[in-house]
Amino acid sequence: MAAAHKQVYGFGALSKQRPVVTRGRAFTPRRTLEFEQAVAEGWTGPKFEGPCYMIVELHADDFTVEVGELDPNTGKRPRRGDADNYIKAIADGLNGVAYGDDKQVWFVVAAFGNHAELLRTVSEQLRGL
Repeated sequence: MAAAHKQVYGFGALSKQRPVVTRGRAFTPRRTLEFEQAVAEGWTGPKFEGPCYMIVELHADDFTVEVGELDPNTGKRPRRGDADNYIKAIADGLNGVAYGDDKQVWFVVAAFGNHAELLRTVSEQLRGL
């Protein structure tokens, strides 16, 4: 069985703020840096070295994160970038055409590669909510 770690953070999640540009240089806002540091320092699980998954559940005053390893033979990634950056760009592109604002999106499911069966199962479950 593949290793996984799930934990609850006892503080609310923060939406990543846009970089601040000053004199032609971009800086991550202090509030975002402090939040990211608190998440890193609070992590009590292992550092996974190979392909992994992440599931995040957001609540008003806390959030739960599960990270687990995937089979190292999952396959070659078809793209180089981070999955979350692709998702954000797609969600922003759909603003005003698929929904009024991406704040309406409550669930996001994404995977690199061909995982059609898994994605179909998740999609069917979400349609039943």
